[in-house]
Parts: sequence; C-alpha cells; structure tokens
Amino acid sequence: MSNTGAVMQKTLLGWIISGAIADKVVSTSCNLSIDQGLDLKLSKFWDIEEVTSSQNNYTAEEKACEKHFIENYRRNEDGRFIVKLPLKENRQLSLGNSRDLAVKRFYALERKLCQQPTLKTQYTEFINEYVELGHMQRIHETKLHNADTNKSFYFPHHAVIKERGNCANSPP
Repeated sequence: MSNTGAVMQKTLLGWIISGAIADKVVSTSCNLSIDQGLDLKLSKFWDIEEVTSSQNNYTAEEKACEKHFIENYRRNEDGRFIVKLPLKENRQLSLGNSRDLAVKRFYALERKLCQQPTLKTQYTEFINEYVELGHMQRIHETKLHNADTNKSFYFPHHAVIKERGNCANSPP
C-alpha cells in the first residue's frame, strides 16, 4: 500500500480523516471539539431515532395474538415456523344470505353445461371426485329450506377448466 497521506476535512459534524496512512503507525490521537449547537442537534437526533418498545401500545387483541404465537409456535426441519391458527373466542358468524346468488349461479352454470357436453362431462367427473374425496357432500332439499341463513354460506361458483398446452410453459 502506498502512503499518499491522510486528508483531514472539516464537516458539519466535525473533522473527518480519509485516505491512506502508513502501515506502521504506532498510535493515533484525535482531538475533536463540537460546537454547542451541533451537540444539541445530535442529541435531539438520537432522541428521535431511539427505538422504544411499543409493548405498551398493543391492543388487547394484539397482545393475545402475540401470546398465542409464543405458546404455539415451533420450527420444522427446514427452519420454517409452524403456528397453530389463532381463533377468536365468542366470534359472531354473520356471512349474510348467499343462497339466492348461489342458486342463480347454479342455473347459469347448468345452462352453460347443457350447451357444452364436453365441459359437462369434465365438470361432472370433477364434482364426483370431490364427493369421493370427502371435500363436499350432498345436502338434501329439506336441509336447504330449514337452514339458518345466518349460519350457512353458499359458494356461488362456475366451471373453470385448465386446458393444457395454451401457454408456452405448459406441458403438452
């Protein structure tokens, strides 16, 4: 390393030293004086930037969520966190009345399937597979009419078929 010398420069924060210095420097000393105004500004800066605990600012719900995490988390073999989902106690389930919309969507789907026999076959196979896997079950008409609309939710849906080979990255 060549010794080109150190450069001292006065800045708003005081003197700084930059540049190369000799490898065999035995000791270095620095005398720094800061004017009173700058000292006050630096103090204010560090007061503003100081990280304080926001523990006291948590709501009761946030505190309960953090407590739940601490009591229920674990790490798997990959190092990922596994946490049991926190469920609210005394929650009110109010999803609204979705039956009318779901019935309208069903009739529209039925008309579409009648016009497209291939789609109807694929959709029927899919629905039957869902029933066989236990992902859904048939509800009889008497249960539909007696259901409490505030505790039941009907998912309006339509057939979505992923056709292979339409995208450049899709397998044939």
